Amino acid sequence: MTPPILIAVDPTRPDRESVVLGAALASAMGAPVAVVAVYHHERFPTRSGVVIDDFDRESRDEAVAAVNEVAAGLDMHVETHVIGAPSRARGLQDLAERLAPAVLVLGSTHRGRVGRVLIGGTAEHLLHGAPCPVAVAPRGLEAGAVALGRIGVGFVETDDGHEALRGAVALARGLGATLRLLAVDEQPPYTSAAVAPGYGSPQLERMVREERRADLERAAAAVPGGVVAESVLLDRSAASALIEASEDLDLLVCGSRGYGVVGRVLLGSVSRHLVRDAACPVIVVPRNGAAALEGLAETVGAEAAR
Repeated sequence: MTPPILIAVDPTRPDRESVVLGAALASAMGAPVAVVAVYHHERFPTRSGVVIDDFDRESRDEAVAAVNEVAAGLDMHVETHVIGAPSRARGLQDLAERLAPAVLVLGSTHRGRVGRVLIGGTAEHLLHGAPCPVAVAPRGLEAGAVALGRIGVGFVETDDGHEALRGAVALARGLGATLRLLAVDEQPPYTSAAVAPGYGSPQLERMVREERRADLERAAAAVPGGVVAESVLLDRSAASALIEASEDLDLLVCGSRGYGVVGRVLLGSVSRHLVRDAACPVIVVPRNGAAALEGLAETVGAEAAR
């Protein structure tokens, strides 16, 4: 079964950046689409054993109307879900567990600067617990304005870095996009001071730079044939360099940080900055999360070969 693109919509907001991005990904990769809206619903057991349901009918109706409106506006078959849960994050996370989507697509929050995401609330919780890759669309993303020809991936020589690269390769293959591997020459603190007579910071900085360049070149050389890839070593801090690089990308892929719950997204400082400030959509890949994207790409390739 082909993993779907799961698009989350917020019934309380008129803008639909998540729909724009999710529909573009699904259309380009021939993936099925599921749309979900969550309304607040809690259950309270009483001492007598009776369970009291606490939910607002109007909110539930708004959620139903939102998913139906999105489904009607998309030129593709759409599976719809309306879920009652104690929180929007909990509802989306539970559905992601059940559907095992290739990616869960979120819109930006309604706060913050135009074109930027202010992480908080639902996005914050999901980006710390989602069982699948999570895409965050920047504010102001409009239908017809999504190009998916240039994919960048923030690469670092760690397990999470390689997981992000696997996910980015799968996306590039499925979308027919070019891939840009981006590593950052961010010097560790110890290079700012001499550690031994005659072997101070310039030598250490050069050694670190060459080591990172070698890691990057090895990773680029291992990209499978059929994917056009280039590698770029960036200067400055990781977050600033990747945010600047995002200006020339259609999609930026990064890993979650290298510790936390296995198979879950867990934001580190760099990935947090990227989903907040990148100029293009960002996909955060948790450990073991690239497999869903690879499965989707394989399905696309099999369909194209028929």
